[in-house]
Amino acid sequence: MIIADRLAQIMLGLVSKEHKGFIHGRNIKDCLCMASEAANLLHNKSYRGNLILKIDISKAFDTLEWPFLLKVLKAFGFNETFCS
Repeated sequence: MIIADRLAQIMLGLVSKEHKGFIHGRNIKDCLCMASEAANLLHNKSYRGNLILKIDISKAFDTLEWPFLLKVLKAFGFNETFCS
C-alpha cells in the first residue's frame, strides 16, 4: 500500500495515455470499445495489411520479480530510499 500511495502522485507521468486499467479517472471498458472498433476496421485495406493480437497478460504478472521491478524503478530515477 505504501508504494501505491507514493507512485499515485506521479503515475500519470509514467503511464501512457493509452493505458486504461487501474488508473484513477480511466476505465478499462474503454479498451473493449477500442478493440471492437479496431476489429471492425480489419476488413479495410491498409499499408502492408492488418494484424490484431490478443495477449494473455496475466502470465506477465505471474512472472514479475522484485529484482526486475526495482531495476525498472531505478531506471526511471527512483532513489534507494524510495525503492526500499
